[in-house]
Amino acid sequence: MRENVEFLRQGYEALQRGDLETFKALARERLDPDFEFHLVWDGRVLRGYEGTLEWLSDTRDTWRDYSQEVDEIIDLGQDVVVVLRISARGSGSGVPVEQEFAVVWTFEGERAVSARSFGSAAEALESARAAEARKETSMRKVVLKMDMSLDGYVGPLDEDAEWIMRDFDDELSQWIVDEVLWQAGTHVMGRATYEEMAEHWPSSDAVYAAPMNEIPKVVFSKTLTDARWPETRIASGDLAEEIHRLREEPGKDILVHGGSELVRSLSRENLIDEYRLIVHPAALGGGAALFGGRLDLRLMSSRAFATGAVALTFQPVRD
Repeated sequence: MRENVEFLRQGYEALQRGDLETFKALARERLDPDFEFHLVWDGRVLRGYEGTLEWLSDTRDTWRDYSQEVDEIIDLGQDVVVVLRISARGSGSGVPVEQEFAVVWTFEGERAVSARSFGSAAEALESARAAEARKETSMRKVVLKMDMSLDGYVGPLDEDAEWIMRDFDDELSQWIVDEVLWQAGTHVMGRATYEEMAEHWPSSDAVYAAPMNEIPKVVFSKTLTDARWPETRIASGDLAEEIHRLREEPGKDILVHGGSELVRSLSRENLIDEYRLIVHPAALGGGAALFGGRLDLRLMSSRAFATGAVALTFQPVRD
């Protein structure tokens, strides 16, 4: 996140030129109240803003002619690695020391929640990437559920949905309820899709109504200010950052319902982990396309229904 990289750059530059007041102001503004600084050289954990000031004081008591330069700042998303080179003399011995070390800063939004120091950039990067891999394996998946025509459209130009509705018999409907809707911990949708669903589902007694009403919902919109459908909240920030926060929440997977513009944005930014596409035996010849460009997918499962619809589950092919 660019703001976090800039915060660290300004903070370390302030330290380098001895501008402690600027450093303190930045730390006071951006450090979480429960911030922890893990020191590699003595195993201590300094906590909060006061702990950071303690580290500054200790550094100046331990070393003479202390200086540090930033070699590199590596943005890994939630973690940012700062590679430093320090130069100093021991306060007692006067022995000169020059050494590389690195600090892994972890952020939640724009708040720094922890910093871990390491003896080298390689160690810091290895630790940060291992932590990110552990988070990824425990994070919720983003699953897209969409109805699609044989020629790749999710809706015709006249917005008539008859080509979809005619295939929804008891078998297909029950599969969607049991295997898709109730497997979600959060429903995600764009503004237009939200407005259509919010008008319909609260008063419906259809088989889909219970999971749609009871499971929490997130609507992505820059313009919506009030979401009256119960269990709904609005996400108006950066798409990737909002999805990342949703992934980190506990519970079942995140189910995306559309519309097509939101889906194309998610797909373009490689934010969809699984595509559950119900392909109907109809060609529309035009309309709203599901995909905005090339995407390589791996078929994970398929199921055909008596009406001719086929449920296909794909995962993106990622390096």
